[in-house]
Amino acid sequence: MGQDVTSAERSLTASNTATFLDVVALYKALGDGWQAPQPHVD
Repeated sequence: MGQDVTSAERSLTASNTATFLDVVALYKALGDGWQAPQPHVD
């Protein structure tokens, strides 16, 4: 039974990690278009 819980936890963690990486990849792909333009201060 303990092994089933561990397996489920690993599956959930892997799923969450994959989702997180997808979000990061999307964020990077959008790049500056996602953020408001930053004012340049000299």
